[in-house]
Amino acid sequence: MPTEKDNLIFSDYCYKWLSQQEATVRTSSYAKYSSLVEKHIMLVLGKCRLSELSSERVAQFAQEKTEQDELSAKTVHMILGILHSILDYVQKETHYDFSGVVMPYPKLVRKKKQALTSEEQERLLRFLLEEMDTCKFGIFLSIMAGLQIGEICALQWGDISISERTVTAANTLQRVKNFNPDITTKTVLQIGPSKRKSDEQKIHLTEMTVAYCKKFRQEDGKSFVLTGTRACMEPRALQYRLKRYMTACDLPQVHFETLRYGFSTRCIEVDFEMEEISNIVRGNI
Repeated sequence: MPTEKDNLIFSDYCYKWLSQQEATVRTSSYAKYSSLVEKHIMLVLGKCRLSELSSERVAQFAQEKTEQDELSAKTVHMILGILHSILDYVQKETHYDFSGVVMPYPKLVRKKKQALTSEEQERLLRFLLEEMDTCKFGIFLSIMAGLQIGEICALQWGDISISERTVTAANTLQRVKNFNPDITTKTVLQIGPSKRKSDEQKIHLTEMTVAYCKKFRQEDGKSFVLTGTRACMEPRALQYRLKRYMTACDLPQVHFETLRYGFSTRCIEVDFEMEEISNIVRGNI
């Protein structure tokens, strides 16, 4: 015979779970959770009673997301992970037993990152060093220091120490969903803490990189490295700028993160052939 718990509606607990997450995770993470819960989990399962949330219903849900919505395995995996977390929350709140509900996580296949060849890397580096401006310098710095796209967009001159020859990547910039009712736009730019551990935030710079830092340094510590002003450049704009640079060099289009990975790998393999690179830039510093 159905109990009172059996008739509880799942969407009520989705909202409560989101409210709990809002108080404990980064705004960017909450925005991602909120979007996935509202667009996928609540839209399909929100009206379900707790008694209807069986392994079979969850498997059907996962299949719909994969086949009908054509979501990637990574996205479906994330949605199911959130659903699992919500069910755990409901179980703690109501003592309703969901231990028998199986999550049919799709198999994740790691895609090999498309790194540039040594010749392509040198061609891009030459392009960045010729007639270098603040944006080219920012990309060059992110490559040499191994910065992510959000980190270089958030980087200000106060984060770079010429005397210590270090850059501190403590923040990241990204566009997130707006939860402020006083702001009319759907999304806002936000600078928040990076995902690096505290002992990984300070990065030592090579002598050549420091030389370029001296050339483009701004006295205003709050000026952004990519623009030279207090106005930031958002990641989407930087990715578009990189696309233009790659086209100008007749190079294959790659995502910023892949570019960073490719160069850092090359640096480890051959110590970046510093003497040869120094010869390239000696006339530009």
